[in-house]
Amino acid sequence: MLIEHLGHKPVVPDSAYVAPSATLCGAVVLGEGTRVLHGAVLTSMVGHSLGAI
Repeated sequence: MLIEHLGHKPVVPDSAYVAPSATLCGAVVLGEGTRVLHGAVLTSMVGHSLGAI
């Protein structure tokens, strides 16, 4: 699930995988090839990056 928060939407490249039960909220930016697995909850209010960019 991708959730906008305070005007920020998660950025997920085509090569990343987000499990159907995972939640990304706010200014989360995933790197190429990143995997977010089942039940994970990632939030960011300032645009932190996860994975290689």
